[in-house]
This record gives sequence, structure tokens and C-alpha cells, in this order.
Amino acid sequence: MKRAVLICCIIAASFHGFAQHRVAIPQIINYNNNQYKGGLQNWDIAQDSQGIMYFGNNEGLLTFNGRYWNIFPLPNATVVRSVAIDKNNRIFVGGQDELGYFEADTMGRLRYHSMVNLIPEAEHKFADVWNIAVRGNEVFFRTNNKIFHYKDGRITVDEAATEWQFLGMAEGALYAQAMHQGIMRYDGEFWKPLTNHPDLETTVITGIMPYSQDTLLVTTLKNGLYYLTHNTLIRKKTSLDDLFTADRIYCGLPVNADWFVFGTTSAGVLIMDRKNTLVQQYVYGEGLQKNNVRKVFIDRNQNLWLALDDGIDFIAVNSAVKYITDSLLAWCKANNMYLILDLHAAPGGQGNDLNISDRNPDEPSFWESEENSERSSGRKNHFTYRRPCIGVTHYGASYGRRPALDAHPGRNPSTGPRGACTACASRSGRLQLQIDYIRKVSPNVHLLFNNYGCATGGYHEHAASTPYRFVIEIHSHHGICTQ
Repeated sequence: MKRAVLICCIIAASFHGFAQHRVAIPQIINYNNNQYKGGLQNWDIAQDSQGIMYFGNNEGLLTFNGRYWNIFPLPNATVVRSVAIDKNNRIFVGGQDELGYFEADTMGRLRYHSMVNLIPEAEHKFADVWNIAVRGNEVFFRTNNKIFHYKDGRITVDEAATEWQFLGMAEGALYAQAMHQGIMRYDGEFWKPLTNHPDLETTVITGIMPYSQDTLLVTTLKNGLYYLTHNTLIRKKTSLDDLFTADRIYCGLPVNADWFVFGTTSAGVLIMDRKNTLVQQYVYGEGLQKNNVRKVFIDRNQNLWLALDDGIDFIAVNSAVKYITDSLLAWCKANNMYLILDLHAAPGGQGNDLNISDRNPDEPSFWESEENSERSSGRKNHFTYRRPCIGVTHYGASYGRRPALDAHPGRNPSTGPRGACTACASRSGRLQLQIDYIRKVSPNVHLLFNNYGCATGGYHEHAASTPYRFVIEIHSHHGICTQ
């Protein structure tokens, strides 16, 4: 059966903000400690009603208003492990032997208010505060041995028989895990046992989140996913269980009605749908700064923030461009059509033509960077090839694991460095790298597209060297092409 071919060129707009590095669609922005002027490690994330972001950092509370970063140390200069915000925009934080809240004064400046003085003096040594949960006018702080309960200006202490291992809210209810006692729910003024599944003896809960009307989804550090329904914990088996066991789930959240995001200790971030299908994975080398993700957070625009073992990353999972492209791929597949997406947004792409470039002009272009070349050629990109869609990636963080094709596009070398023979050699080498990689991973691909500008020769030799049908598109930015 014949198929129509739809050629779609998605051009990424140039966006050069401070401390930003766009590497993929959806947009991924990396922030390192030199940019936010704090410690390497980040532990927790929250957002207030004004949209300001807050991060628990090794050196204090980090704030980010979309343009400027600030850091606010605790009085005892300890790490901020946990952050939570109440309806009055008080930013509660937990440190080491320190807990309290930041609140804006009449001038809008954040001031810290320690709450340690509300704790009985005999309980002042409590080490790290790992979780904070806000329930109405009440705030709960979890340490390993105690849960501090703040209500009506007083703090009471719930001692652990052994150890408190988790604390979190889901659907308006407060849950905790106690060693050897299982899952407990706060009811009235007491912690009541809910379920003590044998698996909880060997693993720690890392998240509890809404799943369906009467069911919660539970993430564990070592054993993957569970359903919590009618006070019963049931194992949820998925095709990702081996990965969850090996790389461990450190945190998780719903992204939308169908997707869930999981941060792992060594495999980056995974997004899975309700059918247990891996929708996307983001890892080091394909956009993330680190694979060790300590916290995931969905902001009010439904985009994703990551607190990393080294740095902070932002992923625009709610990107309109990504949504349009996803929809277009699905529509083409349903209508038995091929789709070709132009690689204008390859890392460092469009070279020196900064009007349409997706790269930072202070960093190497596609043709000058081995790292960018490897990402676009596929060595750090996981193309898969199968019918009926020609799914061409904008480097791969968003489409690298999507269905792709009977054909593959090369990159347009016409907008690389001009006027030097070394540049021509570089273009030729990059193109050959792409061809070699496609041959290796997809020997059955029978059609190779390549987009050339008029300023670039040498395509005849590549056409002759490839066993594929070789389609050459002359792309003239600068007038009539005579080559």
C-alpha cells in the first residue's frame, strides 16, 4: 500500500536567557551551583502562590523568581532537607536540629522564624528533618526518631517505637511508614496502623500519590510500585520492575491524569503511563546534569523541576511544541502516513545563523562540538526504527525513544562555520558519522534524507557511499542554488 509523506519542519526559536541551556524538545534547562550560588546537592522543591520556586539546598533555602537566584542560610548553617509551603505563603523548612519557616516582611524580604523554642528542651537533638507535610493549619516534620506536630502555636512530639521512615500527604490524608509497623494514617490526634505488608520489612516508601477514586499509588525504594486500596497493599507489576529494582525510585508524582514521573538514584527520570508504558526517560548525557534525582516537582504550569545530587534541572514537559509534535505523530500513524521532522533543533544546531539557531552563541556549534555531534548522530541518542511513522528526533530527549521509521534525515551542514576548508572537512565528517551510525543500528533502513545548503558541496560522495536510496534536498537560504 502506498503511503503519503508529510514533511514537517519544526524550527526552534532562539532563546538566550541567563543561566539557561536549551538542549531538547521539550526544553531542558540546566542550573548548576555556579549559577545559583549555592551548594551542589538539592533535596526538596516547593512553589508559592506567586510562582516563586524554593529548593532545599546544602547551604540553605534557594529561591528563584524566574530571573534571579537567592540563598537564605539557616541560623546554624545546616543543610535544608525539606521544604513545604502553607496557604499563607509561609515557607517551612527542615534542617539539622533546626526547623522553622521563612516569611516575607513588610518590605517583601524573607525573614526566618525558628520554631525550635516550641519544642520541649529534652527533644532539641533530632538531627535531619526529612519530610514536611502541611495539612490545613497543621504542619508535621519527620525526623528518623520523631514527628513534630505544629498546631495552634504549639509543637507536640510523636516518638517512634523504632524509626519513622516516611511522611506524606495524599488526597487530604496524612500517611507515615514506621519500621516494623508498616503504613500508618493520622486520624484525629493519633497514628493508626493501616497495613503492614511483609515487603515493607525490606524497603522504604518514597511516595504516596493519588491514582484512582479509591486507590493510591505507592513508590518504594527497592521494590517498585504498589497499589494501596481498601487498607491493602498490592504489588503493581510493570515492565520496568527490573529497572526500578536496580536503579531505585527515590521520589514520584502524578504529571497529569495519565502520566506519573519517577526520580531514580541512578537512571534519571522516567515518565510512565497508566498502561505501564515508558513514555519518556531523561538521563545524563541526554539533557540531565546527573542521574541521581532526589526530588521531582510539578509546577503550576505543569512543567517538571528536578532536585539533583548536583544541580537543578527544569523540563518543559507541558511544552506546546512537544504536544503538537506528539499529536502530529499520532495522527500520521492513524492515517497511514510517513512523517519527516527537520532536525533544526539539533544540539548547537543552525551554526552561526543565530536568527534561527537553537544554541548559545558562547558555546560550540554543532559542527565544532563532538558532544553535540554524537547526540545528533545517535551515539548518545536512542533512535528506534519501525513503521509507519518517520519519527525524526530533535536530539532525542523527547523523541529519541519514540517510534521512528523507514527513513532517516541527515543534518543541514550549510549553516556551520563558513569560509574555511577545515569547516568543510568537519561537515563532511559529521555527515559520515551520521551515515555510519544509521548503518550500524538500522541496517534495514532503505531511504536516507539529507538537507544541503548551496554553500556546501561533497554530497555526491556521500550519496555514492551509502547503500540507501539517497534523497538530497537543496535548502537555499541565500538565493538561487546553482550547484
